[in-house]
Amino acid sequence: MDKNSIIGLFIIAVMIIGYSIYTQPSQDQLEKQQVEQQRFADSVSAVEAKLKEQSESIKLKINLRNLKYP
Repeated sequence: MDKNSIIGLFIIAVMIIGYSIYTQPSQDQLEKQQVEQQRFADSVSAVEAKLKEQSESIKLKINLRNLKYP
């Protein structure tokens, strides 16, 4: 490798490192992302709880229909 190749590789490396630092999200953006993820997780758990409640209600109705009276 000659001198120009080394200088070129060094410049490319500096550009890649600079770009990765420049495009890094700020602390505020990270906090907003965490809030959104928590909101999503809360929504999913609320829906799962509601579905579980409804499925248990349906099972109870089915069991009541299957009861035979003497």
